[in-house]
Amino acid sequence: MKNGVWSVEKRFLALEDPKNAEFAQFAGKFFKANKRGSKYFPDLAKAVVKRIVGSDRLVVRGSGKILSATVVYISRSGHLKFFDFDKNEILTTIDRNVHVNRVPEKKLALFDYFPRPDRSLIKTQSGYFRREPLLEAKPLGLLSQVEQLKSVHKIIKVYEEYVEATRCEPDPDLVMTCFKEVAQYLPEAIRAKYLALEKRVSSLAKRYGLVEAHLDFNIANLLINDRVWAVDTEDAGLLLPCLYDLNNLAINEIYEDRDTFIFDQIFGGALNADFRSLMSKAIIGPNKDDDKLSVFMNFFMRESQYVSSQLFGDIDPKRAEWTWNKLERAIPWWGQFSDAH
Repeated sequence: MKNGVWSVEKRFLALEDPKNAEFAQFAGKFFKANKRGSKYFPDLAKAVVKRIVGSDRLVVRGSGKILSATVVYISRSGHLKFFDFDKNEILTTIDRNVHVNRVPEKKLALFDYFPRPDRSLIKTQSGYFRREPLLEAKPLGLLSQVEQLKSVHKIIKVYEEYVEATRCEPDPDLVMTCFKEVAQYLPEAIRAKYLALEKRVSSLAKRYGLVEAHLDFNIANLLINDRVWAVDTEDAGLLLPCLYDLNNLAINEIYEDRDTFIFDQIFGGALNADFRSLMSKAIIGPNKDDDKLSVFMNFFMRESQYVSSQLFGDIDPKRAEWTWNKLERAIPWWGQFSDAH
């Protein structure tokens, strides 16, 4: 945390010293490092910043106090988010048609259990923006480990209620289509280990219920106060296996090279009993290692066209190999599952 502004995945552009904080220069370095956007984007972003913030500089003011700051965040899809702590609101660049098409997501049952901030569409000289309030709630990632344990316990219990109320029948055809698709993206040495799990995946797919998932549960997108709030909900609504969101919360920290505290607590630690209780509602007749196999299923569902086109906007065959190797290095039991009950 710098100047009271929390930073996630190096996508927050928050500068401690605004004296030389030209946005075009800073955004240029960001995009070069992350290989995002065209060479014209920094200038375009600078123009938008100047219209909205009133300056071509990003300013974090107030001697570290979060109540006086303007921060710009570049989303995975390249949109700009303006966190205005003076006005207590967030503005996000958005196409009007996209906003209109996202209106039905407000009706998702998921948001009855994990509410999200109200939002509206506004038109400015710089185009359309989605406006939503800043909440007085901390992201899960900023809590202490003790607080994280309590919060994830609560998240699992609330998600269990959601699964009990809304679970749909298994769709083994969907799961196995994704499984076979991702096999094509893997190099031969990995593919052999991957395909060895086909029978076990097929068995679980026939017993594994589906729910409408958030799709991007992680420590930044869950805000905690007396409730658990979900943000970045634009991709929500895909029918996915019931444990997908909770598994993503656990393994996303591996993707981002952060600590595995939550993962370790869910799979074998203080939160394992909570997770197994949820699993009993998600899977018909759960087997001994279905919890671990469900993580494997998260891997190939995420890398499939079904999820990737929604989450990333594209299919990158190389990403499947990269993700497999990262998970194999981080998880001792990766790819090793038992059939025993």
